[in-house]
Amino acid sequence: MAIRRVARQASILGPVLLAASALVGCSAGAACPSWASYATPADAADQADAVIAGQVTGKNGSVPLFGTSANVWTVRVDAWLKGSGTTEVNIVSPPESCTSPYSESSIDPFKKARGYKSAVFFLTKVNNVWQALSPIQGVVESSDGEIPESW
Repeated sequence: MAIRRVARQASILGPVLLAASALVGCSAGAACPSWASYATPADAADQADAVIAGQVTGKNGSVPLFGTSANVWTVRVDAWLKGSGTTEVNIVSPPESCTSPYSESSIDPFKKARGYKSAVFFLTKVNNVWQALSPIQGVVESSDGEIPESW
């Protein structure tokens, strides 16, 4: 009798736990990352696969990322401060959360960077695609095209 009760409870709880676990992450099968925080831009540069100085020239669509949508931005490269590559790159700007893309209260930093004369971009390469190191510390304004001392 006790075995039947346990089996019945398991058959009821199984779907409930499965549904609850799907609500916790970004989406079923997608992992929601925790973003590292860097004390200085130099710390971010140390962890980046590449660092470039340049200017955002426009938005180039969006891609699915972590169960939501992430903007892709085209950046004119003035200098490769770490690594090497072409004179123009497309960079995925990862969303801050896995539940929605950037909201009105939380503006994509690449959109804000369109107004910068020069910026420094901290990049990581994911599946052969450039992506900002983090949603918050992936780009910083630079007056001289060099890595600034502070955020």
